[in-house]
Amino acid sequence: MKYKNGLSLRLKESLITRLFLSPKLKQDLDILSYNTEDLLKVLHDIAETNPFIDLKYTNANTTTLDWVQDPSQDSLVEYLIKQIQLSAWSNNDKKLVTFLIYKLDNNGYLRFTCKQLANEIEYSEADIQNAKNLLHELSPLGVGAYDLNECLLIQAKKLLHFNPIALAILEKHLLERLADTSSWNSLPWKKEKILEALKELRKLEPTPGAKFDNFTNIQYLIPDLIFEIDNGHVLVKDSKFNLPEVVFNEVEYTNLKGSCATNEVEYFNAQKKQFMDLQLSLERRQKTLIRLGEYLAKYQLAYLKTMDKKQLKALNMNNVAQSLGLSVSTISRAVKDKYFECNNRIISLKIMFMKSFKNNITAMKVTDTIERLINEEDKSHPLSDQDICDQLLLQGINISRRAVTKYRTKMNIQNSYWRKLNDCNK
Repeated sequence: MKYKNGLSLRLKESLITRLFLSPKLKQDLDILSYNTEDLLKVLHDIAETNPFIDLKYTNANTTTLDWVQDPSQDSLVEYLIKQIQLSAWSNNDKKLVTFLIYKLDNNGYLRFTCKQLANEIEYSEADIQNAKNLLHELSPLGVGAYDLNECLLIQAKKLLHFNPIALAILEKHLLERLADTSSWNSLPWKKEKILEALKELRKLEPTPGAKFDNFTNIQYLIPDLIFEIDNGHVLVKDSKFNLPEVVFNEVEYTNLKGSCATNEVEYFNAQKKQFMDLQLSLERRQKTLIRLGEYLAKYQLAYLKTMDKKQLKALNMNNVAQSLGLSVSTISRAVKDKYFECNNRIISLKIMFMKSFKNNITAMKVTDTIERLINEEDKSHPLSDQDICDQLLLQGINISRRAVTKYRTKMNIQNSYWRKLNDCNK
């Protein structure tokens, strides 16, 4: 049966999860923090591991949407490929490792066997294994691992003077027993030594790819909120239509539970509880996003009606949290990696949170004013950054000369010397 065959694996994953999911990783499990695309993946993973949960698609609304990559940070794929380009590997090795890189998940894991990968391309399993070994040499350490144990082992082997007991635990695949304190008596080490090993293991990175912006792996963006303009008013919708309905097979559950052994009842109860908890989390996610969307629709109404960034008002998460009676961390999770659709454009929800200076002046207002001052300056005597700083102060914008330089550079505007020189050459 499906539930019996997968029971052992699920128990192992549960134990290891309790041991290695630090607070920063537990946050990743919060349904609210997932955008629609990632939530789809999570739901599919849950449906794969819980034999009684099914996903029912009632609306195949999967329109492909354009997206713009954020150039401010490399994705994991880009970061790894840059290292390949600088390596002395053969062209064939570079080709194979690149193939593997595009198979990585967002945490940096390669969830395929050599046999599976070899079947996709005309290379042997030995060739794939060699390419995997090369991939394991790249930074961040642990990338390309098949599972948690291999990920940690790759890192441990590269560290000098790494705790020998911790290393032995990884080499002998004893993480499951380490995660269950009741099994420590079966390990050949004293408790204090095991605790020391555990401390060292927790210093390793269980998800080496998670810190990167993985835009390269995204084919399209699915909006999490939709703002529709109707007669000057903004209607707020969530992207529930893009998500499948999560259903529980009550008939199969009841039949199998009625005939199971006594020691298996707890497993069945856990599957039912997982479904109920998931349903509650999805409902809370939907309600929170809608409340956030309605607040933003009112506060940033001028922007949504015109899609002109100059209309954005200063706003921070503390203000929103207080207005909605939620914690700042909840607002942060609700905004994290989320996108909204308005006037056929897909934009990061973060744009709604415009940084402000004193007197509620936004960064957009500062850049617009700097640009206007430079456009209106005497071209034969262009304004220096200090001159601009003084002019801004007269208009109630108090920022430093260094800040002016920063904004001017960001707008790709030359300094006064080069502006004057260019004017003389015209």
